[in-house]
Amino acid sequence: MSLATKMLAALLIVAGNTVPAAPVASEPLGTANASTQTVEDSADTANARYLHRLVRLLRNSASPQDWALAWQLDFGDDAAHKREKGALLRKAAMAAPRNRLVQRMWATAAPDVSGCDAQHPCRDRASALARQYPDDGVGWLLVLTDAWRRKNSAEISIAVSRLSRASRFDDSIGDAFQAWETVFRHHPNPPQVMRLATSPEERFLYEPTYSAYMEATAVHEPSFRGLIIVCDRTQPHDAAFTGNCGRAGRLILRQSSTLRGRYCGMEVLRASGTANEQDIAAARVIYWQRHQQVVFEQLESDDRNLQRDFAADYGNTGSEINALLRWMLRANFRPTPPQDWQPAENRPFRLRLYDCA
Repeated sequence: MSLATKMLAALLIVAGNTVPAAPVASEPLGTANASTQTVEDSADTANARYLHRLVRLLRNSASPQDWALAWQLDFGDDAAHKREKGALLRKAAMAAPRNRLVQRMWATAAPDVSGCDAQHPCRDRASALARQYPDDGVGWLLVLTDAWRRKNSAEISIAVSRLSRASRFDDSIGDAFQAWETVFRHHPNPPQVMRLATSPEERFLYEPTYSAYMEATAVHEPSFRGLIIVCDRTQPHDAAFTGNCGRAGRLILRQSSTLRGRYCGMEVLRASGTANEQDIAAARVIYWQRHQQVVFEQLESDDRNLQRDFAADYGNTGSEINALLRWMLRANFRPTPPQDWQPAENRPFRLRLYDCA
């Protein structure tokens, strides 16, 4: 999603996936190493020290959710560090098998930081979410993607069928936002970070609400590429499989909380040849909203109040689409396109297939 990507580039706390967290144990984060601080310090370096202490605090918590939060904030990149991080995430997932976001985070983690290897094959990693929440299509999409990568035709058919019969597609980040906001409000950036920030714009980056938004939108979104490919109508499918593809794409088009998700749901319908007039009308609204999002991004780059309101709306509703609609209403923009409006193929608001990967 381009708004989150753009904002992520501006902030230096980052990476990975999210989970809800209980309040972590108390530890002063604002005054450590104050005697060694020099006048040459920037807000960035002071913030980096704060994050290092926050990672340690979360790691030492008794909560598996906190271990997962530590995994996200800890961005060491060498192989040994990745193995250590992965072990922490695997430990969190094993200790919290019914925690929806912990399981989703583990299922979508990159292999080198998942904690899974020859000694720990984690055969159930992709299916954990679907087992706990069989009515949620997100879990079955993860199962489908895993089966597609392993070229297991039987499991692909089962996963597409179960996805088509799901009653919801819950890719919301609302609970992740609430978890991160709790952490950052309990343990805000120390006063010296705000003092060292050179402008109101830089100070804004370290506010709890915006920091929570940035971490929540760093969630590793599920891939739709496997579903689009296996549903392609140029492949030999029976009518039942094609129908399942249509129902799966329609579920995602109607219920995803992100513009990317809804666009990719329409791509499933296009690939399978099952789109009807109602689907095309719904996709047209998504393309229009994406167009408005581009306008928003151009405006919000210089307006911190717009960013703050959007971040709060995104977190409180758990939906990129709902946050965008709230902004459109405040700005007196149309939530749906004019009757004669059509998306142009080469404009920046049109997403491409690789956005579904």
